Amino acid sequence: MTANAQGKRAKRDHSTGAQTAAPQEPGSFISAPRLKPRPRLLAVLALVFAAWVAFLVALYFKTVSPRRSTIPGYDAQGMVETTPQSDANR
Repeated sequence: MTANAQGKRAKRDHSTGAQTAAPQEPGSFISAPRLKPRPRLLAVLALVFAAWVAFLVALYFKTVSPRRSTIPGYDAQGMVETTPQSDANR
């Protein structure tokens, strides 16, 4: 290839302004600029995640947990529903 054809293939990296060459082989690796550590962003995202999990746990205890099926104790008090009997059955 000519130098002009290679220049057209080169891509510009918009984050740093540097030119990166197009990969010559299918398995070749192009290095990208490293990401900067952002501890404040990590802290904010961790707080948002913790708030979301707390919200889901609160919804669980408010809706699902009270409606669990339990076996009543032997001394449980309650009303027994009876069917009305007709005078002919007496």
